Amino acid sequence: MEKNKFTVDVIIAAYNSHESIIKALASLSIQKINFPLNIIVVDDGSKCDYKNEIDFFKSTLNVKEVKLSKNSGAGVAKQFGLDNSNGDFVLFLDSDDVLFDSHSLQGLYNLVSDGDCDYAYGAVIFEEDGFRNILRGHDGCLHGKLYSRNLIQNNSIKFNTTRTSEDNSFNHLCLFNAKNIRNTQDVVYIYKDNKNTLTKGISVSKEIDNLIDYIDNIFYTVDNLDDKTNIDVLKYYVFCVNYAERQYRKIAETNPEEANRIIDKLKELKDKTFYYSDSLLNEVKSMMQF
Repeated sequence: MEKNKFTVDVIIAAYNSHESIIKALASLSIQKINFPLNIIVVDDGSKCDYKNEIDFFKSTLNVKEVKLSKNSGAGVAKQFGLDNSNGDFVLFLDSDDVLFDSHSLQGLYNLVSDGDCDYAYGAVIFEEDGFRNILRGHDGCLHGKLYSRNLIQNNSIKFNTTRTSEDNSFNHLCLFNAKNIRNTQDVVYIYKDNKNTLTKGISVSKEIDNLIDYIDNIFYTVDNLDDKTNIDVLKYYVFCVNYAERQYRKIAETNPEEANRIIDKLKELKDKTFYYSDSLLNEVKSMMQF
């Protein structure tokens, strides 16, 4: 190992993920890297710990487990992982996802190895129903991204405590605060669309709950930015509100009473973002051709 290499932490939030986490850890164990790597498994109140799974890889990985006293959701678990690690750069790996190949981490590391990069990302394969789509731009998620801890700490970036959409706000806070962003066209990550997770295959009521979380994270992002009127921030706000309104209309067609919860949340959002005038938002909408 060469001297003066940056350390990378991989944080895996896990809730009853004993079967899938084996594949996630295996994808880390085959990485061909020339820098120190630490893995932090965050047990988010699972029925039993991950000692057996971790012990299986103890000869090839520097991995530890930290535990939450109760199931608290992905945002709290990922923040707990951040608070219990200190590497120079951080990558988040979902417990049912994998890195693409043995060069994925090194490819991302090469982008930040000179110490002048806040945020690096690669292409992601999204697997769903047997189909694969490659995305090279994916601002709404954490997948396939390497974050500078200095970026996170210097801008006091934390995960929201909502159970869903916490990745959207965290990533955008990093994105809007980053001064130097680099990317590779190479695929580095495979996202598995697991319909057995809490956010898939859900009832309409739960879908509405998730949309309310999404709206809450719009405000969480904007509220935690100093420059709220940056054009990229304004476009983010308009895009997210437009998406939430479209989802509301879709749900209201069959569940008008329950959908009122979404309207109430959107009204609350617009009241709290009083600094955005209608004329300003309409101007941004016209730029975005909404």
